[in-house]
Amino acid sequence: MSILLTNTIEATDNRKTLSQHGSYSITIHNQVLTVKAYDAWNIETAISCLKEFKVQAEKLKHKSWSSIIDLTHWELGPPEMLNGMKKLNIWSEKNNQKFEAVIVKNSVQEHLLEVSHITFSNTQSNFFDNHNDALSWLSNSQENI
Repeated sequence: MSILLTNTIEATDNRKTLSQHGSYSITIHNQVLTVKAYDAWNIETAISCLKEFKVQAEKLKHKSWSSIIDLTHWELGPPEMLNGMKKLNIWSEKNNQKFEAVIVKNSVQEHLLEVSHITFSNTQSNFFDNHNDALSWLSNSQENI
């Protein structure tokens, strides 16, 4: 299953509804939820992605699950999205997420996600610069639980 959303959503404040800038895809394979982010995001895209991540993770939460966050084609998003990421990480951990592999292309992306990962107490996360290493780590980690 693959989801690619580029629709318009309502922002969390009183601004007029704006079109999303940037995009993402969310796929599920076995108990792994993969998010791929593309281009520069505005807050509308960030809100949409965080909501859709949770909707898709609901399908996995009855057993332990993992995520891959692929940021190799992402140019960052607004700083306001950090609180939403932290809340989603708390929710994910309470709902059986055990591992998160993050693929980054630069240290700014890594720092942003590291800050959001301070909310994890039982979910193991690791950062990679390529997909193969991320998959290998995730596979090895899942075998050890």
